[in-house]
Amino acid sequence: MLRQTFIAALSLVLCATAVRAEEVPMALRASSGPIGTSVARVRFDPRDQAQFAGPRHPRLNRTAQKVAAGIAVGVAGMFAGAMIGAALDRNCGCADPGLRGSIIGAWVGGIAGGVAGVVLTSR
Repeated sequence: MLRQTFIAALSLVLCATAVRAEEVPMALRASSGPIGTSVARVRFDPRDQAQFAGPRHPRLNRTAQKVAAGIAVGVAGMFAGAMIGAALDRNCGCADPGLRGSIIGAWVGGIAGGVAGVVLTSR
């Protein structure tokens, strides 16, 4: 029973488009008004696209790109600064060695990384 149902469904899927197919008209009649004449004059040649292309300028980084680079490099600098600061402040003799150094290093690294990201993107 399952095999017959599968064969019937497959034949419907494969033959359904051929059963109800209609002839496509060969040519559509263009209207004789101003829109019809405009449509008849339209060309899609590559040489027509060259007139719309502007002069090529060197790539300039926009403000949004500078901000995104500053944030990305700033976050990376924050993590690097926290790791360096924690490594430098291990001999404090307290319950959480390296915490104070990591907090200070995160601020310094984040600011330095943000500035470096904007400067590198501006070039």
